[in-house]
Amino acid sequence: MSDRGVWWVSLATEFVTYRQVKVRKVVAQGWPQLGDLSDIVGLASDPDNRSQFETVIRERAAEVYGSSSVELDRAPGSLWRLLRIQAGDLVVAAQGTTVVGLAQVPRSGWEAYQFEERFSYAQAVGGPVEWIDWSFVTHGPSPAAPRRLLGVKAIGEARERILDAWTRWEDANE
Repeated sequence: MSDRGVWWVSLATEFVTYRQVKVRKVVAQGWPQLGDLSDIVGLASDPDNRSQFETVIRERAAEVYGSSSVELDRAPGSLWRLLRIQAGDLVVAAQGTTVVGLAQVPRSGWEAYQFEERFSYAQAVGGPVEWIDWSFVTHGPSPAAPRRLLGVKAIGEARERILDAWTRWEDANE
């Protein structure tokens, strides 16, 4: 079994499309109002810094969204996981419960961070990321994303199926 990370990334259709992240060649999340996080991105290089990173994000979120916003709970963990994606990890993009694409990340999130304020999904990591439409990865049905997928989340149950699909795609494209 591979020890590479395999991640879900949700793409909320009211803010972003799969085509947009594919053209931008990024893995992205929202929260443009938090601004450029370059000053704290380096914290993500060390897993021991999670609490410090999330505290800073929570403070910034309270300033821009208000102290009772749900973003105070959502943004810190999701942005931490986005930046903790490692070089070689696989990312599966989902719109709702529909899997739309798969990519291997060439550089770790904290090394490839980008902030593009003109996009709703402004917080991004690149490298660049080459997205493969799921229909090209496998002819079988795609795994269903979790019903309440928000942000970035490690893949559990479907992990081996996605690793197998990636291996088949690599073998067919050598």
